[in-house]
Amino acid sequence: MITLFQVIKFGQFFKVLINHRLGTDAGLLEKPLNSNTFKQILNKDVLDKKIMSIEEDWNQNLWMGNTQGLIKYSLQTKESRCYTYNDGLQSNTFTAASAMSSDGTMYFGGISGINYFDPQKIADPEYNSAILFSDFKINNLSINPCDLYKNTIVLDSSINLKSEITLNYRQNNFAVEFAGIPFNNIIKQEYRYKLIGYDNDWNYVNYR
Repeated sequence: MITLFQVIKFGQFFKVLINHRLGTDAGLLEKPLNSNTFKQILNKDVLDKKIMSIEEDWNQNLWMGNTQGLIKYSLQTKESRCYTYNDGLQSNTFTAASAMSSDGTMYFGGISGINYFDPQKIADPEYNSAILFSDFKINNLSINPCDLYKNTIVLDSSINLKSEITLNYRQNNFAVEFAGIPFNNIIKQEYRYKLIGYDNDWNYVNYR
């Protein structure tokens, strides 16, 4: 089911009745120049999203209200960014109501009100999180500096000061707990780890 049909009025892909975009229950469809068929935008943040509203800013970015937040999609770089309630939106669920004023301010209606903003002033934050290890366990037992574990001192200082740790074959069941700082918007932060010599690929984890 098509939830929105919008003919964008300017730009290379936006000639009226030649190029169109369709917001659907499964994402965004685009009709390229001189083509009679639509193709699906395969960006991971857009694909399979129920697009409810679309506006384009003056820098060739599409802003799309959907049922999981607000998506910014660059028509030039094809990159995207998602904004949610945790970024200050009134809700993650938007309606078909949207508009852009003559000064470039965008308005998006949602189930809990309206969000309005100047897209020129929306800066993507740079997350430069530091990692701090909060616990180190062997066989499910927390190991603190200078603790004896089966007559062996595993850590002679804080694990955060160590560049490497040597374990014997009886200590191969271990776990580490860590936290990323600062703690603002940790829901969107993702981490990866790999045990060299054991894992072939990176393992990805989030704040949980």
